[in-house]
Amino acid sequence: MTSTDQVPSNTSPAGPENEVFRLHTPMHLIPAVGSVRAVSSPTPFMINGVKIWSSAPIHIYDGGGEFSVCLQPADALGADFVDGWHKLPDELKVRVLAFNLSHEMEIDYHRSLNQGYDITNFGHHLRSTPEIASFARDLYYARNTFRLRQQNYPFNARPSQANGGQYLAYPRRPLNSLVRSIILELSSIHLDLRHARRLANGDCGFENLRHIEVQIDMYLPFRWERRNPVIEDGQRNPVRFGCEGSVEFKNRFDEEDTEEEQQIRSAARERIQLMFFFGCNKNKRGVVAVGKTESE
Repeated sequence: MTSTDQVPSNTSPAGPENEVFRLHTPMHLIPAVGSVRAVSSPTPFMINGVKIWSSAPIHIYDGGGEFSVCLQPADALGADFVDGWHKLPDELKVRVLAFNLSHEMEIDYHRSLNQGYDITNFGHHLRSTPEIASFARDLYYARNTFRLRQQNYPFNARPSQANGGQYLAYPRRPLNSLVRSIILELSSIHLDLRHARRLANGDCGFENLRHIEVQIDMYLPFRWERRNPVIEDGQRNPVRFGCEGSVEFKNRFDEEDTEEEQQIRSAARERIQLMFFFGCNKNKRGVVAVGKTESE
């Protein structure tokens, strides 16, 4: 069960499953190349803020755009919906809410702090009943992958902040104990392992994390020609995560790279892979590794 009722359709080739979805609560259609959804509603509803109504199902074609399509009823749900909601078992309530709150693409946590970038309509659910808000909070953090990025402090930051250069925005305790998957984005231009070490040591929380992807861009290949003190330190004292994970690279090769530059990138990737270890805690599935690092 989802936030819509699945209605059989024998006349419309709306999609591979030939399904029409009856809209009752707000929902998002995830961007996907060539996807088609047919939606019907007994009352007027909104598509990205535009109010429409049709007695026949409306076909929504998605050509692979960057942004999701937000659908929501234009009118209040009414007493019938409230009565029906209260009669549902918790398992079905969770499935209904998970449909709206789970996103296939990772959520950029820094951007999600801006209310205009609420791709899952999370804020709407938090403003609903206390029960829905509680379910929504748990589902939002547990069912999505969050992208964490190093951010530069603004120019008007306090001197102590500006001197630190960068910070990492992430869900604070106790909310981050619900998070199961994150992507940590590091820049080769300002490669810094401090935030990665804090995450691995458990200083930031995330005690129930199941998977972390460390993502590093490979811009400016000339930076890797010389001895890099950050890489050398990372190889001597690797960052050890207790949970499973991987190291991925952005911009692995550029079409304009010379053969020498490609070789430099490849050699740097091999060195960077040795800076991170995953699955170091076999007794407790979490972010914190067991045991000491090589330098201790």
